[in-house]
Amino acid sequence: RLVLQAGWRASIALASSEPHGMLLLAVSGLVPPLRSLPLLSRHAYSSSSGAAFPESTSEDGTVHVLHGLVSPGSLAALREAAREAMFESEGDTVDGSATYLAPLIESGRVVGRGPLTRLAQPVLEERVLPYVRERTGCGGAVVCDALVRRYLPGERLGLSAHFDVSAFATAVLPLSPPGEYAGGFYVQSEAHASSRRFVPLGEGDLCMHQYDVMHGVDVRGGERYSLVVWFSESEDARAAAACPWVERAAAAGSAPAQFVLGGFRYRGEFGARRDAAAAARSFERAAAQGHPHAQLWAATLRANGEGVSGGADYGAAHTFWEAAAAQGLAGAQYSLGSAYKHGHGVAACEATAARHYAAAAAQGHGWALEEMGKRCEMVRSAPEQAVARLAGGVLSR
Repeated sequence: RLVLQAGWRASIALASSEPHGMLLLAVSGLVPPLRSLPLLSRHAYSSSSGAAFPESTSEDGTVHVLHGLVSPGSLAALREAAREAMFESEGDTVDGSATYLAPLIESGRVVGRGPLTRLAQPVLEERVLPYVRERTGCGGAVVCDALVRRYLPGERLGLSAHFDVSAFATAVLPLSPPGEYAGGFYVQSEAHASSRRFVPLGEGDLCMHQYDVMHGVDVRGGERYSLVVWFSESEDARAAAACPWVERAAAAGSAPAQFVLGGFRYRGEFGARRDAAAAARSFERAAAQGHPHAQLWAATLRANGEGVSGGADYGAAHTFWEAAAAQGLAGAQYSLGSAYKHGHGVAACEATAARHYAAAAAQGHGWALEEMGKRCEMVRSAPEQAVARLAGGVLSR
């Protein structure tokens, strides 16, 4: 039985795209230098112009970068306050590993104390919030949660690729200038990890995106502090911990929104009633449009017999796994490997299983790396048997 990811939290609203609980790991070698970044809009901030922000238009999957939103002096003060602030260490909502953060605002309430919160509030109220409202065309948008993350040598240096599923919008303001760290914030435009690209952010630049952008952090050297802010579209939505914008977009046929709504319905979160059948329908609607993460979740529910008629159906699951794996989704490649290893819906074949495991492992998929490690150990301990099994036999557990 496949286990679905349960690490979502309403306050920060980060979620895995992988239903079995393993995320694409932010392996440093997987993020190439920036060549081209699809759907990247760039604007310059001018506090003296009549129109401080660009005209309000937004396209699905767009990452907006606003140059020079915060002055170097303000950034330096924030950075110094961040270095002196008390940081909490807790399991991250993306993958459960320890992360270091200083909470400022939770569910609209100011929870931070000291100079960092005092310095951050005017930046949020006078710079970040007006831009998000203008950029999204939503004059009622409000701050839901805000915190400062740190990435230091010897501590956590990245965040795995994920979606901010319950955020109407997310804004990221690096407090550290580019010269103090290497790497940083990246987006992943396709299922395969090779599509990851760093977003170049200069001093004082703000990055904004919505729930349909897969992103993460990979700091390859130095130290990085960043202010991260999640928004709701209204005070009512924030108070209800609901995401009506996702439901509207899903009803209009948006595959990313249908995928996200499926997760809400499966978990019974963010204003959605827990309903496995409704979740399965949402996932399969998005899957029919080619959404790879929805295809993986649809496969999982089919394999588990959850929310679907007729019980477990590995044949239908295999079809979804194949579709997602063909797009390069590591979780689907791993799942296909497991199907061939155990003979779920297909004839068991160790050679085919190993091929799919290897494809997922090449993207840093944790469980696939473990499977490949087992095979390496098998080759060392019993080379003749290993050759026979990897040539097409079945590897018994």
